[in-house]
Amino acid sequence: PALNGSALTNLPPTLTTGKNLIINGSFDVWQRGTSFAVSGYYQWWADRWLGDCINNSTFTVSKQSITGQPFSNCLRFQRNSGSTATSAYTRIGTTLETHDSKPHNGKTVTLSFYARKGANYSPPAGNVRSYIRTGTGTDQSSTTGLARGLTGNTDNYQDNILTTSWVRFSHTYTLPANITQIAIEFTTPTHLGTAGAADYFDISGVKLEVGSIATDLEPKRYAEVLRDCRRYYYAHVGPSAASDSLIARGAWNAATQFEAAIHFQENMRTTPTLATVGGTNYYRIHGRGTAVYVTSMAIHAQQPNAASVYAGVTGTLGLGGNFVVTNSNAYVHFNAEL
Repeated sequence: PALNGSALTNLPPTLTTGKNLIINGSFDVWQRGTSFAVSGYYQWWADRWLGDCINNSTFTVSKQSITGQPFSNCLRFQRNSGSTATSAYTRIGTTLETHDSKPHNGKTVTLSFYARKGANYSPPAGNVRSYIRTGTGTDQSSTTGLARGLTGNTDNYQDNILTTSWVRFSHTYTLPANITQIAIEFTTPTHLGTAGAADYFDISGVKLEVGSIATDLEPKRYAEVLRDCRRYYYAHVGPSAASDSLIARGAWNAATQFEAAIHFQENMRTTPTLATVGGTNYYRIHGRGTAVYVTSMAIHAQQPNAASVYAGVTGTLGLGGNFVVTNSNAYVHFNAEL
């Protein structure tokens, strides 16, 4: 097969497919939502992928459905039509844990991915640069990986010229012998002129494997990818949940305090942090009597597989009850990302 940014075709039929070290490389799982206005640094989008456009707010990242390829979805990074922002370049990446990286130190690895550009893609020469980045720290953050801040950071990059058709690219590199973390990143040059309606690039089918040849992409079942992603992030009640969706059942342990136990679908990477989207008036307790709205929420206790949440209220119902979310724009999630 042709390498160094060329299309890969006619792989030998006896070639053994290598294990993909990337989680959600075909952008199937989007627990946080499927479309994002990009602003500020270091935003999470599809599960296990974060990026930015260097603090510029005229870009959108979204999930797109695809047919006729060995993947069903892709990530689209688009400069909004009519935007004149030309000082921003875009980047997106993922960082592996130490225990997933260290066994491969000193080995040759191949990064492969599918990409295409929109008809109005404005960066010079239609270029997207791929990085294989390494470090010698322990479980350093994904933002550190994206910012070239890994301890002992090394970069190996390749420029890939996009067309308006899907092309598979291949990037091979021999890792240093002492690495303990691997990060993958894709960046574009700065955009030019005024954005047209199709000033974007699409990417999917990202695979990192041991060896010097990019073998066939074999996507996992959605349920398997979702399980892997929930080790790092779990939307217990996700975006666009129906009004009055159940968060958890619980009971009163004080006159104005309700306690609910939430069990995660998978053991998380580490004890996660809880966050809620939407004001506290988007959450309430249903029980015997009139429902009462939640005025505050806090973690009482938590482990990698469950959390106990205290919900403060303005009144008391007594006995048991249901802790619910009342607005489709509100949700409860737990974060254990690197």
